[in-house]
Amino acid sequence: MLRNFLKINETMVNLSKIDKIIFNVLENSDIFCLFCTSQGKVIYANTGALKIMDYAYRELIGKSIFSLFLIFLRLNHF
Repeated sequence: MLRNFLKINETMVNLSKIDKIIFNVLENSDIFCLFCTSQGKVIYANTGALKIMDYAYRELIGKSIFSLFLIFLRLNHF
């Protein structure tokens, strides 16, 4: 039983390391990535999204993704 616990613990540590690697890749990527709540409020924006949208992190967090989309449409005359 102890052996199983140690194996599970080792697996969880490895998954945690993988999560950190994936997050660092995403965070520093030029790919646009926003995470939103089910109500459409921005809760995360990576560096790529901030560059593309020309926003600071604090400006973007809490904004409605729908209002951001409308601003983008107006600025780009779609």
